[in-house]
Amino acid sequence: MQISIRILIENINIALTNNKKEHIINNFKGDDYKALKEAIDESVESNDEVTLPGLGVFLCLIWEEADQELKNTLIELIKIHLSKTN
Repeated sequence: MQISIRILIENINIALTNNKKEHIINNFKGDDYKALKEAIDESVESNDEVTLPGLGVFLCLIWEEADQELKNTLIELIKIHLSKTN
């Protein structure tokens, strides 16, 4: 019985994660450049962990559409920032 409960919980977590991603995407569909920029700027400036899933979804969307050059640039920017933080 224990195993089936664990599997059920894992499936619920997967469903919730997918629902969150879909919710975030749907929440911003139709927004113009200014609205998206403001949302991203506010999320980054607030340093609030609540906004991290949304920023993660945005990064996934960028990554899925990015060519290798942009992916390399993003990785380099992340590496530079990580090397500056302790």
